[in-house]
Amino acid sequence: MRIQIGIFVLLAVVAGLAPTNLAAQGTGARLDVFDEWNLQANRSVVAVAGNGPPVSAIQFAIVHLAIYNAVVAITGGYAPYRAPAPAAPGGSVEAAVATAAHDVLVGLYAGQKAELDAKLAQSLAAIPDSQAKTIGMQAGSRAAAEILKDRANDGRFAAVPYTSGTLVGMWDPAPPGFGAYAFPWIGQVRPFALRLPSQFRPLGPPPMESAKYAEEFNEVKRLGASRSTVRTPEQRETGLFWTDHAGAQ
Repeated sequence: MRIQIGIFVLLAVVAGLAPTNLAAQGTGARLDVFDEWNLQANRSVVAVAGNGPPVSAIQFAIVHLAIYNAVVAITGGYAPYRAPAPAAPGGSVEAAVATAAHDVLVGLYAGQKAELDAKLAQSLAAIPDSQAKTIGMQAGSRAAAEILKDRANDGRFAAVPYTSGTLVGMWDPAPPGFGAYAFPWIGQVRPFALRLPSQFRPLGPPPMESAKYAEEFNEVKRLGASRSTVRTPEQRETGLFWTDHAGAQ
């Protein structure tokens, strides 16, 4: 649940919404429904689809924004994100969360529909049949559809031509795959909350011929060497930590 609190608060702050944990304040939802679908999102995005941190960050955001809007539609009191769903007072937050996450994940990964349908059926089976359950499911479905519509044609996976070169500072494809691990289209994706991708972009690195560049280059070599004698144990642990999948973390 701590993970979900962090995600909800982060999304709320980034989107300019009320920085309050909806999952814990008066929704009446089982705490584990958020965990269940966050774990399912992690499985769908990372384990099954194999998406790395750049892609997974975007996909996770879409899932959780739909959940957020679905919950807000039921509980009220908070500003919805960009594509608000109609109010659904009296709805089951649990049903809304499960349905919103399910519908977004199916929209993003149609090939996983059978697994996701089974997971949704399992989640909904734990909720007694009632009008509240129906209202919650409808709220979740609407929120998911609106978020998917809002993020359609947002620049994800766009083809970005690149001509490699051999000059210093130019990226050149390397064997064996001769492909780019980095995703050049990331910089062209429509931001979730910023006005422009470059809004808070820092200044570029110092010129490669400068003393400052040489100093920083040599620092990386000293600290990053596999058998570095100057790297502290804390720096080693920090480096190993950040080699893990950021989205899964």
